[in-house]
Amino acid sequence: MALKKAGLWIVAALACFICLMSVPSFAEEGFGPGYVMTANTQTATNTIAADQIVEVVTPEGDTPIGNVITEETKNYQRGDLVGNFKIVGYYLTGKTYSGTQTTANRTIAADPTVLPIGTKVFINNTVYTVEDKGSAIKGNMIDIYFPTIEEARNVTYAGARYNDVYFTVPKATA
Repeated sequence: MALKKAGLWIVAALACFICLMSVPSFAEEGFGPGYVMTANTQTATNTIAADQIVEVVTPEGDTPIGNVITEETKNYQRGDLVGNFKIVGYYLTGKTYSGTQTTANRTIAADPTVLPIGTKVFINNTVYTVEDKGSAIKGNMIDIYFPTIEEARNVTYAGARYNDVYFTVPKATA
């Protein structure tokens, strides 16, 4: 009897494995550099040169992230890769944990044990500043502020979104 149960367990495990292997990865469909959307948390492997402009390709229905070159962005270049982070959006306006006002294309919330308050990072072509934190933001996760609930919700409309995040390095002034 125990052998029969073990045999059924093996068959069930094999069936699950075959099903998982047949699920296509969104990454294979070419949603663009800078982040990888997947059903199974694959991560991006590309690194970006310090002054390279990244093509931000956004799946239909999703809100683009890191596609704005702000005045602050012009003062920095990409430094070392921090890591690959899960990206989500939020829309609550007001004061952040750091005391600043939430601002689109600047304010992000992160786990302060990973990215301390005040840290500036590149996500695609935009420099964001860690100005907020949240109880649900743990580890390699970033919550980007958007001025509307629709934009915030649509960050992950088509599924989980992951992005390489880089430290910033001030550009040398001439």
